[in-house]
Amino acid sequence: MQSEQQNKNNILGQVLLLAAFSLCVYIVATIGISYRGKSAAILERAWKLDIQNLKLNNKLPAYWDDIRLIEKYTAKDDNKAETWMKDVYPPIEINPNGQHKLEILFISQSENGEQKAVIQHHIINIPTGDSVWEIGRTYDLK
Repeated sequence: MQSEQQNKNNILGQVLLLAAFSLCVYIVATIGISYRGKSAAILERAWKLDIQNLKLNNKLPAYWDDIRLIEKYTAKDDNKAETWMKDVYPPIEINPNGQHKLEILFISQSENGEQKAVIQHHIINIPTGDSVWEIGRTYDLK
């Protein structure tokens, strides 16, 4: 009788331990997702505003509206930049009949304890393979 009660207590203890562990995993995952989501959202908003401003001030080339293909890259082992590459949507309209490809390189930087994102834009003429324009922009992620 007593060993049956001990078995029930052991099972109950294991269930409670598993529930506590699951709750800890969930909390850590949620905080991580929230942080990644926050920096990606800040970057996406800043990038969109910057591109709009460049366009309004005629700082983008004419073939900016001729982009048919976008390819995104990161530096090797740059985990923060990889997150942005996956989570951030480029503020560029695709032209299905366009003749240019935009290569985007994401790089994370930390300067004086402040997180920054560098986005390098490189436009290539698809038929010729020629590089036709390049610009790098740095964004504060505060």
